[in-house]
Amino acid sequence: MSCCSQSAQDLIGAFEEEQKSVVFSALSDYLHLSLFADVALVCGSASSSGPCGPAPVRRRLWAHRVVLASSSKFFRDLFRQDPGNLRPIRGQGGEGGGYP
Repeated sequence: MSCCSQSAQDLIGAFEEEQKSVVFSALSDYLHLSLFADVALVCGSASSSGPCGPAPVRRRLWAHRVVLASSSKFFRDLFRQDPGNLRPIRGQGGEGGGYP
């Protein structure tokens, strides 16, 4: 390998590392600002008590489909099966329907 091609590879590697940092920083900013978050992960159970008995406790986490799909075969397959009309799904040990 010549010194010029090694230098070019080093430059490309440095650029790729910088781009990763820029992209992940931007995604984090978008998520915290609720920009472009296009899917909500909802989980919870009927574990809190109110005056009328147990009340469902649900937690909602906004996310980016592209990040979930690129990180998880489960989400990639889910989004491919139902790309435009996501519906609640039953997870392991969780309840499945009735999300607002």
